[in-house]
Amino acid sequence: MTARLIEPEAATLGVEGALARLGAELDASAQGAFSEVSHHVELAIRTALHQRNAVTGEPLHAATFGSVPVWPEGPMFEGFASQRSRAAGLGSPRARAFAALLDALELFQRALIFAADCQEYVDANQTSATYLRAAGHLDNAAASITGSERELLGV
Repeated sequence: MTARLIEPEAATLGVEGALARLGAELDASAQGAFSEVSHHVELAIRTALHQRNAVTGEPLHAATFGSVPVWPEGPMFEGFASQRSRAAGLGSPRARAFAALLDALELFQRALIFAADCQEYVDANQTSATYLRAAGHLDNAAASITGSERELLGV
């Protein structure tokens, strides 16, 4: 993953803005195979908003931070680019909803990793770990998408 200094519009988006977009996409896609994705996303949301114990038993996203917080670039989840291409090729409303969900998941993951980087920068390591655990739940959501792509696309 490459990184660069955060862009002004991304700074104003933050975790809450990314979360709002993801929530809208999940609401639009809430059906069948999306329930497992929704479960992992709900755990990520509750963890990010500190409504869950983030100390033990949670997945932890692996991230290495530099000295100054930067907005993450590049793909957040392996395989999403090919899944997005396949969805674009299908062109159905369900495939478009699927692609929008992938975009929203990546945006939320970027926001969580950036928030963790910012918290580590100010030595708030427990808060940083909370965001990384939320990002770990999104890793699980991405894995469930990869495992059920055909069902999610309706093919």
